Amino acid sequence: MRLTRCLTALSLALAACTSNQSRVVVDERPPPPQDEAPPPRVAPVPEPTSLDPRAAAPAAITGVVRDLDGQPVADAEVCAWSLDPHVDDLAPRCAATDGTGAYTLADLTPRRHEVHASAPARQSVGAAARLALRPGEQRAGVDLRLAPGGVAITGVVRNTRGGALAGAWVTNFPVQGERPGGAAATRTGDDGEFTLWVSPGPQRLLAHASGFARAMYNPAVAPGRQVFDLTPESALTGQVVDLRGRPIAGARVVATAHDSTAVAGRAYTDAAGRYRVGGLDPGRTSVRAEAPGASGVTAWPVHVGPEATAEVPPIAVRPTPSVAGRLVHTGSRETCPFGQVTLYAHPSEQVELAGPDGEVYFAAVPPGEYNAAATCPGAIAPDHPRLTVGAAGISAHAWEFAPGRTLRGVVVDAAGQPLPGVRVRAYPAPATDEQHGRACKLGDECGAGHVCDAGQCIRAAGPYSDDLTSPPSDATGAFTISGLPPVDVNVIAMSIGSAATRVSLGERDGEDLRLVARPPLHLRGVVVDDRGEPVPGANVSVTVDRGARQVHAEWTRTDADGRFTAFDLAPGHYRVHATHDIEPRDAKAWDDDEDDDDATPPDPPGVRARIDADAPAAPDVRVVVARVRGQIRGVVRSTDGRPVSGAYVMAHEGAVVGEPDRVTRTDAAGAFTLDRLPNSAYAVRAHAGDGGVLHPRPVRVGQRVTLTLPPVFELSGRVLGDPVPDSFVVEILGDDGELDRRMSFTGTGGRWAVAGLPPGRYGVLVEEDDHVAAAVVSLGGPSQTGVELQLQLTGTIRGKLVDADLKTPLSDVKVQLTHRQRLLNATPWANETETDDDGEFTFKGVHPGPVRIHCPGFEPVDIPATIEPGEPVVIESALRLAPGR
Repeated sequence: MRLTRCLTALSLALAACTSNQSRVVVDERPPPPQDEAPPPRVAPVPEPTSLDPRAAAPAAITGVVRDLDGQPVADAEVCAWSLDPHVDDLAPRCAATDGTGAYTLADLTPRRHEVHASAPARQSVGAAARLALRPGEQRAGVDLRLAPGGVAITGVVRNTRGGALAGAWVTNFPVQGERPGGAAATRTGDDGEFTLWVSPGPQRLLAHASGFARAMYNPAVAPGRQVFDLTPESALTGQVVDLRGRPIAGARVVATAHDSTAVAGRAYTDAAGRYRVGGLDPGRTSVRAEAPGASGVTAWPVHVGPEATAEVPPIAVRPTPSVAGRLVHTGSRETCPFGQVTLYAHPSEQVELAGPDGEVYFAAVPPGEYNAAATCPGAIAPDHPRLTVGAAGISAHAWEFAPGRTLRGVVVDAAGQPLPGVRVRAYPAPATDEQHGRACKLGDECGAGHVCDAGQCIRAAGPYSDDLTSPPSDATGAFTISGLPPVDVNVIAMSIGSAATRVSLGERDGEDLRLVARPPLHLRGVVVDDRGEPVPGANVSVTVDRGARQVHAEWTRTDADGRFTAFDLAPGHYRVHATHDIEPRDAKAWDDDEDDDDATPPDPPGVRARIDADAPAAPDVRVVVARVRGQIRGVVRSTDGRPVSGAYVMAHEGAVVGEPDRVTRTDAAGAFTLDRLPNSAYAVRAHAGDGGVLHPRPVRVGQRVTLTLPPVFELSGRVLGDPVPDSFVVEILGDDGELDRRMSFTGTGGRWAVAGLPPGRYGVLVEEDDHVAAAVVSLGGPSQTGVELQLQLTGTIRGKLVDADLKTPLSDVKVQLTHRQRLLNATPWANETETDDDGEFTFKGVHPGPVRIHCPGFEPVDIPATIEPGEPVVIESALRLAPGR
């Protein structure tokens, strides 16, 4: 386990500012002398006065939506999604086309957007319109095309009480991973129902509504039906100020869960420095604020209750360096307006998109070393060096890119008909795809994700590759791959029956390629219980049937009607297996092949299915599972008997606490119902805010239980050092091995507090550069205060291992180092290494105190040592192989 390495923010020496809102008041000492810097490679990026994109003049776009014949499409829905990673509003801006197919989208933030169109029974075709808009820009000619073949995903959005949610947004943008076809968005009607027109295939839907907790993602297949249940939100409010207490307008505020780096919500401050972060789950939350050249965090995490709003103490931002630069093409002044830069410093990262002139601006980057990953679509990125950020920041860094080549073409079948949804892969020639298309015999190992079928290695686990691969081809079969090196490449459609085509990219792009492949095949079916009722939300696994050896081919999920579709399969024999909180029972296929001689005992689970290359469609598969039996009901209370509303309640089948089989939340009376449970025993637990409880005995379906949340306590104290660090992280490790919390503190004078801890023993650790502090604390009841953590220099241990009999060095021996205090073994130093050719090893940055050195397979079992602060420890030990080795 690794500790978070905290970087101390250094003060910028800037003149005091007289503005009462948008600037930060800092020390008025004169700036330190600096060496004269060489002229910048690129023009410096001006520092903005506000981080809120809505502070700039809005932009607008106009265009026309047409079909493949060039005819206008009336009543199409055109939506623009902001790609800004700091957006605080997930809702797109949408407008309908008029009778001439024309549309206007106004009030767009001057940032990067992606624009798509949708209409009943149609699907998007061609590349998405990606725009980098300037303040006040009026962009014309943003035209879009629609093709036939769109299918509907229908469904309903409800709140967790079961009521319909009107006006909720449902969209397939943004998603994790690529989506086939374009994006679409719609809003629910008064009955909570929605219809979304998209391309056929797997999708990932997002549902969100004002006043409700974080957006909810559902994996889906189009066509199909989905049901969303949203939870009422919790919220945080507060103010961002400068060091003199004056409000900061246009600051960005980010909320994260106390034990996570994932963003839970964002907001921007108004003219009074006020903000509101909504859409949160209850619990303890850390809040940080950023303004141009300044940042600050809450001294203590803030607790917000279920469906409640908590006031955060004012956050005072202090000087923090900013980093700015441009994405440029090598040897020219051309910039990249569609790239992005990510700065990494474990465990956090910052992402910023390039602006219209390739400019990138990071408002607040603590001094230190950062890995920088920069991308520019269609260009080739070298390995950019690490970025060193000092107190003065960076204003004109150049991330350079070499020009790349582009491949464009279509994928068609043997009759010349377009094949949508097929990815195309390019790789340098004369190298070949080592697996795809290689001759084989049945049962041969073809490599990861491949199987032998009909004498040829085929892909059975999906088209994933580290090489350059296109998004799925559109409805016309068109594909594009950009950012290729100027060399000869092989191009192959990721579908059965495709042959590689050699293309020379030395002097020009590859245009008008025509790849012939076999249409990808699908397998459809339904999952029902033993009463014939559909089972929604079941996980469906499809494997290539090789008897005792099953190879994963596809994973999907049933919709609200129990239907599923597995896409992009090859001809052959398969097994279909349904899992969730249910197990297959009496499985049978509508097309069970009694003559299948490929299956060998032992017969694997699941329904047999066969896909024929020449059949128009694979037969439907019916999977029957054990009937969902009933419910577990109960109530969650506090120790004083009061009901706890909004608590999470989870059921784990088999009385093993792992991934929950069912999750729900308590109502205003603290009551809950875990429904659709098979007849079994479950571990049932509840969690609310800082406290959690596991029912002492397994609970069977049909029982009623009361869960009493135990009291929780607080550990607090001070970090001592010379000097005391301005920013630090406290890590709390539980004796049970499960509790692990990391809390950041800034500007507290070394004071820290961690609340919400149940009774137990805890390791408390702090790391600050080459200093560490640690303590083991017992929390038996009331909160414990005054825990002092004295920072000490880390130590080094060097050793040499020799053979006890031969007196020769032992090389390549594994050496493990552990602290004698088990709770302090979450150290920042590597706790395992190997001896070199001379039998020597080294551990650096080790916590002071007694340690053990262990070499598996050798005796003595443990070599004791004691680490002194800042001092090297040298040991030499003679070892023998343990008996039986």
